[in-house]
Amino acid sequence: MTNEEIIKKIEEYNSNNKKTIALFCDVFYPSIDGVISVVNNLAIELSAYFNVVVCVPKHKGQTVFKDDYLVLGVNSSKIPGMDYECSFHPNKDKQFINYLNMLKIDLIHFHSPFFMGKFAAKYAKGKNIPLVCTLHSQYRKDFWNTTHSKILTKILLSRLIKVFNRAELCFTMNSFCESVGRDYGIKVPISLIPNATNWTTTIDKSMCEEVTKKYELANVENIWLFVGRFVKVKNLPMTIKVLKALKDKNMNFKFICVGEGSQLPKLKSMTKKFGLENNVIFTGKITNRSELEAIYALTDLFIFTSNYDMESIVIQEASSKAVPTIMIE
Repeated sequence: MTNEEIIKKIEEYNSNNKKTIALFCDVFYPSIDGVISVVNNLAIELSAYFNVVVCVPKHKGQTVFKDDYLVLGVNSSKIPGMDYECSFHPNKDKQFINYLNMLKIDLIHFHSPFFMGKFAAKYAKGKNIPLVCTLHSQYRKDFWNTTHSKILTKILLSRLIKVFNRAELCFTMNSFCESVGRDYGIKVPISLIPNATNWTTTIDKSMCEEVTKKYELANVENIWLFVGRFVKVKNLPMTIKVLKALKDKNMNFKFICVGEGSQLPKLKSMTKKFGLENNVIFTGKITNRSELEAIYALTDLFIFTSNYDMESIVIQEASSKAVPTIMIE
């Protein structure tokens, strides 16, 4: 969208007699993860009843626009060793602030308590706008895995919880997530709303045929799947080790890995070391929804050995195609 188109959309929002909800997040497309999917799905569903604006970091200086809602991009920078770009100082992006000030916002909802969340909380207070938030992740584990310091983990976590406690209401997915939030020190009321997918049970047979041919899945006895980021907390090396044991028992299988991430070189190296090159398929990131749904539909089992996720959408996506999931307790 051009600047003129953005301003026109803002003027439309301000004059159509609908409430305007602003969602803030530190991650967005073209990256793909569970939080991004939640924000996108929520924005699409809300847009049927409200004006929705999503405020997120730009990617390589460009805003990733969507058809169903307005996206306001914020200047960002790449963090070494991470898959994302972050907006460290949203308040210094004058164009973003001008757009935001033009909007008549009725509710602010932040989905991450870092730079965008902290800015959202401060902006909401300054403009006297109601503020809510969502707890998606186990931040204590994040900080510990990064710093291996109890003191630093405690300090960093306490700073995040101050941001959460500036909201009037916190959403999270289930009773376990609620207990995690309370343990962290969240004091505000917590409301439970499970994650969901808008996928249906419909199966595109022609696309399934294309996928079967593309990945050579014909006559494969067992087709297993993982979809997500290739990062340490997903515990994928454990999965590869189990596959090696099953290969040694002469099992006929294909394990399809959809996604990308920093652990990909290590996983490919393990696959080669264990002689699993003909059993493990790394597809890369798949943005074609029809292709991805067909892969799920062809799958016998979804394997999710993450020891981090609190409620992952990929499990529900698998369920929509009647695929069971095996996961860590």
